[in-house]
Amino acid sequence: MALGGLLAGSFSLKGGEDIFAAEDLLREEMVARELLATEKREWSEEKDWMERRMALLEREKESLAEDSEALEAQLAEVRAALEESRMDHREILRERENLQEYFAEEGPLLAELIQNLPLRKSPGWERPVERLRRSAEGVGEEALLPTMRAYLALLQDLDRRDGSWQRERNLIQLPGESAERELEVLWMGLAHAWFRSPEGDLVGRGYRDAEGSWVWQPLPEERDEIARLFAIHAGREAARWILVSVGKEGVDHE
Repeated sequence: MALGGLLAGSFSLKGGEDIFAAEDLLREEMVARELLATEKREWSEEKDWMERRMALLEREKESLAEDSEALEAQLAEVRAALEESRMDHREILRERENLQEYFAEEGPLLAELIQNLPLRKSPGWERPVERLRRSAEGVGEEALLPTMRAYLALLQDLDRRDGSWQRERNLIQLPGESAERELEVLWMGLAHAWFRSPEGDLVGRGYRDAEGSWVWQPLPEERDEIARLFAIHAGREAARWILVSVGKEGVDHE
């Protein structure tokens, strides 16, 4: 009986150890399953996040591609505008060179023309005329604009004079005389003029010859007509037709 009880006790102890081992294995398996489930869930979440991130990056890539195309188009426009600007700049430089050459040649000619005009010079003509005279030495970039202004101002003044009648007292040297005398001159523009002495005993005409020099010619035979011309211009007589000599031709003047 004692032996049998011992055997029964030994069997019972061994069976308990197996149960504990099985429980440990089961517990470890459950822990492993939980870890696997957790890792699977985390991996699934990370996978979803990565897929969303990849989709976002794809959209950003497409947007960047569109922006890149737009930037390329803008860059092409800027390059075209820059090239056009360079062409305009080169054209401006060519035009500036042409203007510099023009005023270097024409400026002194206009200054000489004004200097040779026997009419009284307008106030303020001295500086622009001197600038045009110096332009024969060359017109630099800084002097181009002032030279253009002087040229245009003088042309405008000459044009105003050329389209109007003017009455002045001028110093004129008549043919055969050694000195100038002051005469009253009635200008028709800048090409023709008539003169008379203060006493009215000397009258004549003035005009430019083929060489551009002024010729003053006494016309005693036209004393009455020229005197009447001065009287009409002064308002002492009513306007009417008068035949006076102009150059080598006669012209009716009212």
